[in-house]
Amino acid sequence: MFLAEMKRRLYTKYVLFSILGIFMITIGLNLFITNDSKYISENLAEEAVYEGEINEENLLRSLIKVRDEQSDEMRYQSQVSIIHSLVNTYPGILYSENKVQDYPDELAKDFYKSWENKFEALIKLNLPAANQEVALEKLKEVRPPFVRYPGYYLYSTGLENIQIIFMIILFLVIFFASGTYSNSFEDESMEIIKGTKNYRKNMFIRILPSIFFGTALILICTLVTIGMISSIIGLKPLQSSFKMISLFSLGNFSIGQSILIMMLSQLLGVIALSTLMGYISLKTKETTKSIIWGVSFSILYMIGSRVVSSSAGMIKGLFNLIPIASSNMFNAIRYFSFPFGIWEPYIMLIGSFIVFVISTGVLTSSIHKN
Repeated sequence: MFLAEMKRRLYTKYVLFSILGIFMITIGLNLFITNDSKYISENLAEEAVYEGEINEENLLRSLIKVRDEQSDEMRYQSQVSIIHSLVNTYPGILYSENKVQDYPDELAKDFYKSWENKFEALIKLNLPAANQEVALEKLKEVRPPFVRYPGYYLYSTGLENIQIIFMIILFLVIFFASGTYSNSFEDESMEIIKGTKNYRKNMFIRILPSIFFGTALILICTLVTIGMISSIIGLKPLQSSFKMISLFSLGNFSIGQSILIMMLSQLLGVIALSTLMGYISLKTKETTKSIIWGVSFSILYMIGSRVVSSSAGMIKGLFNLIPIASSNMFNAIRYFSFPFGIWEPYIMLIGSFIVFVISTGVLTSSIHKN
């Protein structure tokens, strides 16, 4: 039954066009990153002079070269760009220098302390008092020195591309999973299916094609993105600290680990969404109604998550129970938010798991009643 169901659901034009569509969209978005590969390749050797752990002595040396000697060598410019990020990310908080000529030596020789001071100021400014203590404790877990390898900055756009495509994938899963049971009600084959041996077991198997479908699209998106970027800069930049593309982020993740976390979140989202849409499909008995429900929930999240302030922790946390929120993991680890007093990436993973458990429970109950 498993193989028959997989063949019935996956050997369709919808699946083929979805795979081709995600493949082409991924290539198209990442061409904007890689289209100037010659220029990037020329700078990699210069950037490699100071690759690895970010050393404050090297930062100071580079600052002096650029600020005082007007050097335009990439090996120095790439180091000073780290100080740029310290000053210009959330501008005006503690540091308000407008140009390199105004940067004091302290921003380089005491870079990690300067970073910590600004992060503490941001937490106190942007988070409600109830969440500040847990955020400051989370900040203490961050371990310097940060690490950087040439070309890491390409992943700043690369991860944004993955996030966009992940959201598209979840919408494709909504449309695919909306017919999990309803198509059998619509063609009136459900009465025949109910009379078959192992009916209840086979009903659960019908959820699996949606999960396999979503997983395949996740792998295509992620591997093509990494493949296109690494074809120019290699795989070493994946070891760079995630803070190199999002300086004021929590955790000690590398860029590679961040991609794995995004994939895990998306996979849990696909599983939760497939199960939830299966239940909706079984209850509505109509594919169109299932789609309307699934799309409505997703639009609610897309609007609500942008309208609700990060200070409204409880409401923001509830929005993360909507499965499409799992595609937003990049933003969750890039910024700092603490719904229910818990770091948002954890909330998103827990939320997908809760939706899966609840959906499985109500689906099981509905199948046994039929």
